Amino acid sequence: MGRRRGDADLRLEAIAPGRHALRGDLSVETARMFWEQGHRLLGGTGLVLDLAGVERADSAGLAALVALTREARAGGIRLSFVNIPAQLRNLASVSGVEALLPLEAAGRETSPEGHHQTESSP
Repeated sequence: MGRRRGDADLRLEAIAPGRHALRGDLSVETARMFWEQGHRLLGGTGLVLDLAGVERADSAGLAALVALTREARAGGIRLSFVNIPAQLRNLASVSGVEALLPLEAAGRETSPEGHHQTESSP
């Protein structure tokens, strides 16, 4: 049995200083909540959002990622998205906004301070 409209769930969980994991649906039902929570997290110098737990995304969720990216850039805050699910990356590509998003390549992540790390880095 699939989810019905309104059943969407999204959680933003701290996994390390300056690093949070997004879990659930990034969709029209959750985009505003995501943007509000993400906005509050932009208070530091950098933020890494791990998107591996995003189960479903739509254009409203993608728009929330773009809005958060613009806000971070305007405030001089380093933001990066890592472990982007293929469905979300494809949506960004088809929508023509992939180049606007701070998407890190698989296996190459950026710490909140802006230092590149590989999967084997501490």
